[in-house]
Formats: sequence, structure tokens, C-alpha cells
Amino acid sequence: MVSFEVKEKDILLEYLLDVQFDFNPPLFQRINQISDVDSIEDYVDKLLTKANVFAICSGETSRKIHGIIAIYTNDIINLKAYIPILSVKKEMSGKGLAKELIEKAIDFAIESGMHSIDVKTWPGNEVAVILYKKYGFVQTKNDASNIYFSKQII
Repeated sequence: MVSFEVKEKDILLEYLLDVQFDFNPPLFQRINQISDVDSIEDYVDKLLTKANVFAICSGETSRKIHGIIAIYTNDIINLKAYIPILSVKKEMSGKGLAKELIEKAIDFAIESGMHSIDVKTWPGNEVAVILYKKYGFVQTKNDASNIYFSKQII
């Protein structure tokens, strides 16, 4: 597998449209509930302008994405990074891609001078809860719509 930073809107948009119903609630619905954008296309624009997005594909010449992670490293006061999305295609689940993506995000956050990383997921997303705990994220709080985690990296 090869990882790379996504800079092209069409590649990221195609991936998110393809996996939008793998999220519960679906990605477009979740975006409308918790984000300041109104569509997946606007969300892609936001990610590509304000975050760094990393993807995994099959090989050097393939741009068929199997998974992505986005990370914001712009909180220079609190030195907290934030992961707004981590996604691996269902057919690639269990192959270590989420681990590789999380490690890429952690390395990038450290290189960017961050001291911690925050992430949240929705209640009922047991796969994500187990994954974040496995990689050292500590649950910090819950509310009706989210479970919050944080990880010290420095």
C-alpha cells in the first residue's frame, strides 16, 4: 500500500461520495448536523484548504483510494491537532489501513509541533471507539451526539 497527501478535489470527492453511506448517520447528514458547510463538496473544499488529508491506495500508479484521514494542525495556541474524519472502505477493513492512517496523522501532528490530538465519533460506532482506544486515545467526555477522545503525543 502507498500513502500520499491528497491535494486534488476530484479524488477526495469521489472517495467520500463512494463511502458516504458507510457512516451512520450518512456522511452528508452528519456534515449538515455538525459542520459549517452544507454539502460533501463544500466539506471537501474545507478539508483541502484548512486540513491535511492523507490517503492510502494500492500502488504508485493507482489513485483508487482505500482509506483517508484528515488532520487540522492550526491550533497554534493550545497545540492541539484535530482529526475530523478517518475512513477505510468496508472491503479493506481489517487490513491495517486505519492503523497506518492514524500513525501518519500522529507523525504529521508531531512534525507540525502539536502536543495532542483530539478526535470524536458518534455513539454506537464501536469500531472507532475500539480503534482509538487501541492507539492510546483516552475518552474525555460523551454527549448525546459524540464521544470525545484525546491523545498526548509529546
